[in-house]
Amino acid sequence: MKKLLCLIPMLIMTGCQSSSAREFEQVQAEILESIQKTNSDQTSTYTNIAPYSEFSQSVKPVVIDGVLDLTNLSNVMMEAQIYEMIYFGDMYNGQQIKVHGTYQDYEYLNGEIDRVIFMADGLGCCEMGMLLLWEDEMPEEFPAFDATVEVVGTFYRTVEDHMIYCHIEVESLNLL
Repeated sequence: MKKLLCLIPMLIMTGCQSSSAREFEQVQAEILESIQKTNSDQTSTYTNIAPYSEFSQSVKPVVIDGVLDLTNLSNVMMEAQIYEMIYFGDMYNGQQIKVHGTYQDYEYLNGEIDRVIFMADGLGCCEMGMLLLWEDEMPEEFPAFDATVEVVGTFYRTVEDHMIYCHIEVESLNLL
């Protein structure tokens, strides 16, 4: 009799667990089916996109006469290339580059002025900037604030106190 009294609660508990487990599995299956339907609907939307290989030739930076030309890249690809240059700078230190972006200058309280080129990302929400320095004589006139410019110069990257600094020694600065 004691065995039977112990067995009845176990059967009841097992029955409760299996019905809730079945309900859980059913809900899980419905959710999975809904996700698969949504994914298949989205996949049909993107069927006209060309495969990566068709774009691969047009998104690579080009080296012309020893100058790494980033002007032919989209904003997204230019951002990725500059990110690589900043974080893997040893490969690019001393490399001549050609880049376009927005010119800005900042005057400090002590009268010092930093001149910078900013390159916007694909969404236009974030910018990467590089300090512009002149080894020789600086131009007499500079572009207006936020003017679109093209810079040709030598890229340099240094690391000091765990901070990464990069700049371009400018050879030419042209308005676009």
